[in-house]
Amino acid sequence: MLRLIKQPLFRCASSGHLMKESLVFIHQTRTFQVGKFTSNEKYNEKIEDINERSNPQWDNAGLENLLNQLQDSVEQSASDDFMGELEKKIEVENEEPPLMGTNLWPSPSSSIVGLIDRPFQVDSTVQHLVNLIMRDGKKAKAEKIVATALSIIQKETGENPIDVLKQAIAEISPLMKLVSAKRFNKSVEFPMPLKERQRRRIALQWILGECKSSSPKRLSDRIVKEIIAIRSKTSNCFKKKDHLHRMCLVNRGNAPVRI
Repeated sequence: MLRLIKQPLFRCASSGHLMKESLVFIHQTRTFQVGKFTSNEKYNEKIEDINERSNPQWDNAGLENLLNQLQDSVEQSASDDFMGELEKKIEVENEEPPLMGTNLWPSPSSSIVGLIDRPFQVDSTVQHLVNLIMRDGKKAKAEKIVATALSIIQKETGENPIDVLKQAIAEISPLMKLVSAKRFNKSVEFPMPLKERQRRRIALQWILGECKSSSPKRLSDRIVKEIIAIRSKTSNCFKKKDHLHRMCLVNRGNAPVRI
């Protein structure tokens, strides 16, 4: 009997306790939802206030004033850039041109001391001659020899020495060279065309080869003597050129033909 009586009383007490807890929980959730709703409203109001401050509403007069200021600043910067470029162009035009051609070399009556002390014009032909004369890396010595030779040429001819040197090289430079190769265990020679730099190199080597004699004593004087001989058609370089061309004609049958 006691067990039967205690059991329903325990169940009623437990069920009443559960109902009370459920009511408290429902009340708490409602108050939390109401507070959350109110806090969301405040958050939205703050966001709207910040947006209004960060994006102010411009009237038409303010916009026109801002656009005018921007346009004036752009025009001023463009005009400053244009004036700066124009001033640079004027400065470049007013600069003295570099020493070229006849402006480099003094008159034939002047001395060659000042010419030797200053660097002469950088020309590919002159530099090629300097490099062929140079020994043991002594380029300054080779440049001095070439500068002295060119100044003497100007005194004797009264013309631009670089042009005289180029004309002499063009007259004796060959068009072709002989190349040897093996065919059927037999060495044959056939002609091959030369490029401009190769032609100039062979011509300068022939000129320096003719300058190996002991008279005159200075190398610059010997170079001048050989160039003047080329102008007068009395140099041995012409014989070397004719012999090379003749041998190329003789061996033209050995030239490779590609179909």
